[in-house]
Amino acid sequence: MRISAEWIKGLLLAGISLVLILNLFVWKKFHIDFLLAAPLGILFVLLAIYNYRIIYYLLFLSIPGSLHLDIGSLALDTSEPFMLFFLGIFILNLFRGKQFSLSKPIPPFYLWIFLLLFWIVITTITSDYPARSVKFLAAKIWYLSAFVFIPDKLIQNPKHIKTIFWCFLIPLVGFSIHATLKHAFLYDLSFDGGFKAPYPFFTNHVIYGCLLTQFLPYTWNAFSWYSKGSIPYRVLQLFFVVLLIGTVLTYGRLAWVCALALPFIYLTIRYKLLDKLIFAGLIIAFFAVSYLVNNNNYYKFAPDFNSTIFHEGDFHDHLSATFQGTDVSGMERFYRWIAAKNMVVAKPLLGFGPNTFNLVYRNYADDAFRTWVSENEDQSTTHNYFLMTCSEQGFIGLFLFLGLPLFMVIKGFRLYHQSQNNFRKSILLGAILSLVVILLHSLLNELIEVDKVGSFFWFSMLLIYKIGQWESEESASLGILKP
Repeated sequence: MRISAEWIKGLLLAGISLVLILNLFVWKKFHIDFLLAAPLGILFVLLAIYNYRIIYYLLFLSIPGSLHLDIGSLALDTSEPFMLFFLGIFILNLFRGKQFSLSKPIPPFYLWIFLLLFWIVITTITSDYPARSVKFLAAKIWYLSAFVFIPDKLIQNPKHIKTIFWCFLIPLVGFSIHATLKHAFLYDLSFDGGFKAPYPFFTNHVIYGCLLTQFLPYTWNAFSWYSKGSIPYRVLQLFFVVLLIGTVLTYGRLAWVCALALPFIYLTIRYKLLDKLIFAGLIIAFFAVSYLVNNNNYYKFAPDFNSTIFHEGDFHDHLSATFQGTDVSGMERFYRWIAAKNMVVAKPLLGFGPNTFNLVYRNYADDAFRTWVSENEDQSTTHNYFLMTCSEQGFIGLFLFLGLPLFMVIKGFRLYHQSQNNFRKSILLGAILSLVVILLHSLLNELIEVDKVGSFFWFSMLLIYKIGQWESEESASLGILKP
């Protein structure tokens, strides 16, 4: 006898009800507190069986307030179990033949990602510390699964993007208000309080500042989704002000620069100058690096070990030290950058392997750039994601990593000027500006592996790709309808 789907659902619900009743009985009798989590676990399983789109929304709800945990030698963000869940879905889809179509050409976006993954595999095999590199590769795959491969299938229309937007914005605003109130009442809005207030939901104020500034463009462009004076419009106005206040109170120099740069970057998009600006920036960067390396000109910037300082509690002196070249955080970056440069010279093709910089760089550091914080007790890395990538994966790895977001930014820029759909244009503008903010932060930090930043690094590119798909499908449809 064939059992219908309704019978299966009925039996499943009956079984779950029985488990919950037994669970409550056991808890009542034996006081085993962790059993109270069982209903949540069962709910999670049900969502996974019936519609894991809801779990995807939960992923974005979890990111703004995720905690960074060190469990023995394992570092874990509390949002990562969700990512691992979607890695499992991705693997199942691969085995079922539902993730990729072999009958269609590989889109350039996916081709670039596959080449990037292939090169990470190669440099993992040749790594000086393969175990650390395997961890990096695994993390890269589950980030791609959660923010590229799975949402490519899940996001089918603008409504899905709007839901994800609100799932991220609402908790972000909540945690920003928490940080601001904490900063005001515990630290009197002081400069050094800006470093402490975001903790523990943000490991440091740099991550907090990057997260706020990378989401400002999405929030601003969401105004166009609603009519002026409507409740969602007024809520967005309030939320945008909260994010701006949070950005100011980070006392993050780069966050401030990015927030101030956003209107100017928008103008380059509006007047079709962004691609020219990118090419000009790459040329300037090439000549700047060439000048510094030629005849060891970088020695002109070597700091005085005894004069590099951190002005705790004095933001004015902190800014002065920044411009005078005596700020310890800025000068320590030179120490790491010179070490990375020497590593690139030593292994320009394959690098030392992903996630190995911390274990290698001291052997290639130059004591002329040493500062009093060079002991590096917090185990921070290069303070420049591009240099780190080049030192760990060689020039090919740098080309593949840097080329992908720049390619997608330029693609999004051109789609923006081709599209006639206001919603798509707003998403494209938000994604482009968000990516630019993350790339600017990557010049002085390495945040792509942090869930609060890396999520939107990949997801913004996915949105540009999806809108490109929708634009192509719409053009094809209009072409068919033409006589």
